[in-house]
Formats: sequence, C-alpha cells, structure tokens
Amino acid sequence: LDTGICKPTIFSGLTRSFGCPKVFGIDIMHLPALNIPDLLIPLWCGTLKCPGENKNTWDWAVLKGRTWTDHGCAVANAHPYLLTSFGCAPCNPTEKISSGYKVIEYMIYIYALGLGLFYGILDLPRWRNFCKLVYGVHIICQWKITTAQVEAAHKALVSWEDEYEHLYYQHKESRIPLVCPPLTQ
Repeated sequence: LDTGICKPTIFSGLTRSFGCPKVFGIDIMHLPALNIPDLLIPLWCGTLKCPGENKNTWDWAVLKGRTWTDHGCAVANAHPYLLTSFGCAPCNPTEKISSGYKVIEYMIYIYALGLGLFYGILDLPRWRNFCKLVYGVHIICQWKITTAQVEAAHKALVSWEDEYEHLYYQHKESRIPLVCPPLTQ
C-alpha cells in the first residue's frame, strides 16, 4: 500500500496476528474439485495426453466403451437419491464432462458417489487408493476440523499421493503428464 502499487484489499483490515498462511484456509475448490478430477477421469478413460506412452499398457484405463456408458448412466440415475441440500446433482459424465462440468458436480460425482460407482470398475489397489483420497478430502471440507482429523487427513492424502506415484506414473519419465503438479508439493 505504501508504494501505491495496489489498492487496499479486504485482507488489509485483518489484524497482523493472522499473518500468512494462517489467515487463508485450504483452496478446496481448485485442487480437489477441479485439478484432481481432471487428472483421474481422463486417466481412467485412457484419454490423458501422454506422448510416448503406449496406452494399451495402462491397466487402469478401465472407463471405456460399455463400461464408460454404463458408468455415466449410473451417475445420472443417482439423481433422485441425492438430497436437495447437496445442490446440483452431477450430469452423465459421458455426455457433459468435457463441456462444463460444474465444481459441485465434480465434488458430488467424485467424493460422494465415487466410492460406490468406482467399486468393481477400478482394480482393488487403485480403488483403495482412491478411498484414501476421498477420506482425506471429506475431512478437509468439513466446517470444523480437530487436530486429530487434520493429522488423519494429512496421513491419508500423503499415503494416497505416494501410492498414486507407484500405481500410475511409476517413476517413468514418459509418464510425467500423469503428475499433477500440486500433488507433489
């Protein structure tokens, strides 16, 4: 402010005892609601751009053909069973996911319906890995979190990322596109 480079912001009114990063909560919109689904769904569909990779070797690319179509129908068919307080029910991802899926749709699709919908489609190690992600995200999206819950979420998310590394990109240079930069920080 003293330099005249910027105007006062809403954060200028906060006391200095709430310095960065304590004043800011986790960005629960971009990483879990957009970046991670934008990584996982194309990964599981086998459509993620990964030059130099033979996608026929991707045993995790299971959302193809009839499986993907049936999965999309299952997502759409869940609509009547969702509470209206959940907000916008997710549309069939086979029809709409590449043309503007909303954040709330991703959150419900991946973190509310996902455990049931991906069970039996993903192999057991990848499904269990996905469960750790969902568990950690459920905790960090709560209104109030205890220290024990923060520690549990941290443990689950670190374990998820570590297993993701072994299950998917496996330290192969050709699989760098499978790495979501925020996951490695």
